[in-house]
Amino acid sequence: MSYCEFDTKIKLAELSADPTLKKGLIWLRGDTNELWASHDGSAKVRLAPIDDSVLLRDGSRPLTGNLNFAQHQALNLVYHKAASAPSSPVEGQVYYNTSDKKLYYYDGTSWVKATGITKLSELSIDTDKDWGGYGIYNLGYLDVASGGHVKAANGYMEADRDAGSDAVVAKTYSPADSTNTLRDSPNIKLTGAYWDGSASVDVSVWLYVDVVNTTPEFWLKIDADTGIRGIAPGATGMALGSRDALWDAVYAELVEGYASPETEAMRVKTSLNADSTNTMRNSPRIAWWGAYWNGSASRDIEAYFYLDVIDTTPVARLVFAGDAGVAGIVPGADATYDLGALGLRWANIYAQYVRTGDLIFKNNFRITEDGDGLVLLNDKGEPVLRIDRNGNLRVFGSLRTD
Repeated sequence: MSYCEFDTKIKLAELSADPTLKKGLIWLRGDTNELWASHDGSAKVRLAPIDDSVLLRDGSRPLTGNLNFAQHQALNLVYHKAASAPSSPVEGQVYYNTSDKKLYYYDGTSWVKATGITKLSELSIDTDKDWGGYGIYNLGYLDVASGGHVKAANGYMEADRDAGSDAVVAKTYSPADSTNTLRDSPNIKLTGAYWDGSASVDVSVWLYVDVVNTTPEFWLKIDADTGIRGIAPGATGMALGSRDALWDAVYAELVEGYASPETEAMRVKTSLNADSTNTMRNSPRIAWWGAYWNGSASRDIEAYFYLDVIDTTPVARLVFAGDAGVAGIVPGADATYDLGALGLRWANIYAQYVRTGDLIFKNNFRITEDGDGLVLLNDKGEPVLRIDRNGNLRVFGSLRTD
């Protein structure tokens, strides 16, 4: 192999046509002012002006075809950066938005954010597609802007129980501290609607923690028309509370129950069963409490119903506790209701005073008032004898000594 070295300038002859190609040949086309070379003797390449097929490192010449990396890496690659989307995009085109700092690609119709969805406001659902069975998964939480809401149309919202508390937790995001003037928690509100015959009416349930005299109280508030039921069980036989978790007090305008199919009676039961080891032979009391104004102050009056045991015999008792001037058992209207019935009589009545109208006996004899005295009537309503206030006795018939 031989080569030549030149330390002076060389001027190539100008040719009007391409010479026979040889390996390492360089020539100048005088007619076009183009410098050409053949590195292998079989093909030629234009050296000047630079061939359009050559990609310049300064980026001044755009590609006119595809660039094949042949599964090699494009190191230190930076996406096209722009403050807005490029015009006249083609499918698959990518650019980086410098305004929202997100990467976008063009799907042939619109620009799509390639970084995924981080806010509900960025979620766009194609209503032409069937979304049954699909959803948003594995989110730590949903951050909804003020005034917004999460809506489940014709469906439900579901949550798994918390592993630490073994319960589903619904939390209002407003923690209290020593500087927090909002002592009550924000409301958790469940709202439904019904048709009242002319318009749609909302029914709301409020769940919140209230603070009364520094004591937290948990409230479940029903906000609805008076005709709407509040808390209803899913089926007959369900309980409100339990023997191990009792409500301290229940305040209600009306407590209503239905007769049991087995006993044909509404049952109120104290949750204490007796056995051979039970030293408390009497049942716990079922108490009714009320209050009245005695002219200067509010006074309590109570009625207790419980099962007492006297000499091994169970006795049901209704006990009144209150001022002596307060009436005990009072009917709802005068001379309208009965205490006992034919065939269902009280065995004995013990009282300090018995104030009555007529006394009617089993054989229909009657003692009734007659002016200033009393008269005994027979079963036909005829007078038999009469005694006045002075002790005068009149017999309507013969007086027999036998």
